[in-house]
Parts: sequence; structure tokens; C-alpha cells
Amino acid sequence: MELRQLRYFLAIAKEGQVTRAAQVLNMAQPPLSQQLKALEDELGVTLFERNGRRMLLTQAGELLRSRATSIIHLVSETEDEVKELHQGIRGILHIGSARSCSSFLPPRIQQYKLAYPGMTFRLWEGDPNGLSYRLERRELDLGLIRLPLETDLDPNLFTVEELRDEPFVAVLPPAWDTDPSNEDIRLYDLKDRPFILLRNEKSTGTHDIILKACRELGFAPNVVCECASISTMLSMVREGLGVTLLHESAARAYVSTLRVKRLTDTPVRTKVGLIYLKDRLLPRSVKLFMETFHDMRNA
Repeated sequence: MELRQLRYFLAIAKEGQVTRAAQVLNMAQPPLSQQLKALEDELGVTLFERNGRRMLLTQAGELLRSRATSIIHLVSETEDEVKELHQGIRGILHIGSARSCSSFLPPRIQQYKLAYPGMTFRLWEGDPNGLSYRLERRELDLGLIRLPLETDLDPNLFTVEELRDEPFVAVLPPAWDTDPSNEDIRLYDLKDRPFILLRNEKSTGTHDIILKACRELGFAPNVVCECASISTMLSMVREGLGVTLLHESAARAYVSTLRVKRLTDTPVRTKVGLIYLKDRLLPRSVKLFMETFHDMRNA
């Protein structure tokens, strides 16, 4: 088998037709059909079943598609790593982040850019489930998420490195702060206040942690609104519609005119971690960026 044959095979598998695959590959149809036949003859198997104009993968074809995809990715990643050694660290890092973790990125990107000015970044914010799909498709190199990982995919596809845990803090409108000089508050003292909580369709971790903490203190919070956006949630708090609990780093990054107070009667915390595809050969540029989180590992 040759790499070009595997690329031809993957194009046919994706398009479902030799004619359409030939157009995508910018080549004539007869040579592509000949390459497919040569590959099937070499392996001694039938890779496609013809269903009208559509070509469907056989069981052997499905196996080859899985292996060929891994081989092509490995070759590409090896080429990138060799180029990095020869040309220095340059290129694009594709980083995904949960919205509540995005405040950790700017200082680390700044640190990395000072050391490797040839690198640029493309950032994507989303819930852990969406980020895991982008990692699996190799659209992202690395993800920064809240743990545990919530994904519809097989969690064993990923390596997760725990960085640190951090506490939740209370965020409330200034007018509701009865003791402005005190930086602490009990969660129980907020039991009669309306709550606005963060909740995403595919990620309920933060929401469930807060409800559990309230129940352990003997009350069920009066949740008047649930939001998928931190900024929207804090805008509602700012308007006096309720209080919320938020990860400390996110609260310090987003909040300017609201009261942020440490919680003294609950140990509720959340973990932050890095996630990447387990079977991927990480380029040196990605490994070096991961080293910028060293301070969080020791926090």
C-alpha cells in the first residue's frame, strides 16, 4: 500500500462515488478506479459494495478507513514535528476552552508568544461535549475544561490532565450586600434570595454542583433563571434579578461592578484540566504550550 492509494481510498469513502472523489482530487476517473482496483487486488478483499450510484464500505473497508485515517494523521503530524525541529516553533495552535476557563488563557498565550513569536493562535469556546468532538476530528490541538469530562464520545479516546481545583464564590448585586466590608459570606445566608445559575444543554456539571451544595446545607435554591452564557447570567445579577455562584477565576475576570464574596460554610469546588486526543502525536509546539500551565499544577 502507498500513501497516495490510502488518500484516494479515503476520498472515495468520504464522497461515496468515484466520479465525485476524482473531482475532489482533481484527477480523471479512470486512473482513480484503477488505483482502487489495485488496492483491492493487493489486499485480496472488496472494499466497497455498489448500491446504485452510491458506494458503501464493506466491513473490510470500514477497518481500512479507520486505519488509513490514523496513518494519514500520523504522517501529517510527524511531518509537522520534523519541520518544527528544522525551522523552529512556528505555525498555528488550535485551542479550545470552556467559557468558564477562558480567563486562564491570555497570560499563558502572552508568555508563549514572547518565547515563540512565530506562533499564532485560533481559539474556540464551547461546552466540553462540543470541544471533545472537535478534538476527535483534530480541529483542536488541546482543550481546557472543567472536570469531570462530559462527552457523548468514548472518554477513553482522550487523555485528561488535572491541573488544579478552585472554589466557587458568591456573586451578588451591590444593593444586596448587607456587609460590604466583609469579603466572606455563608451560602446559607443566601437561601432566601433568588438564584441565577449557569447551565448548558450538554454540560450540567456546574449547575449540579451548586444544587448539591445547597441541599447539603438544608435548602433548595429558588432558581429563577438558567443561562448558558456567563456574561448574560452576570448581567441579570447586575440588574438585581438574583445571586449566583461562579468559579473564582471566572468571577474575577468577568465581574467589575458586582460583589464577589468567598463562601465560608461549604467546601464546594471545581477542577480544571487539559484534554487532548490520546492516540495523537502531539507536536512539540503543543507540548511547549502545555508547559505554561505548570504554575496551575503546583497551585
